[in-house]
Amino acid sequence: MSPFYLALAGLLLIIGLRYLKRALAPIGVIVEVVASAAVVAFALGAALALIVAAAFAG
Repeated sequence: MSPFYLALAGLLLIIGLRYLKRALAPIGVIVEVVASAAVVAFALGAALALIVAAAFAG
């Protein structure tokens, strides 16, 4: 299961970093910035949790 967790963590990191770039760009619409920040927080938090789970699983 460890490779699955790491692959999923990598995917979530890519998604999180793409939205981080969008959140930091001068968008001008507050709602999009808040939504992007929420996606970044969720994706990076989930990726970190999966990395920790993979470390303890194998």
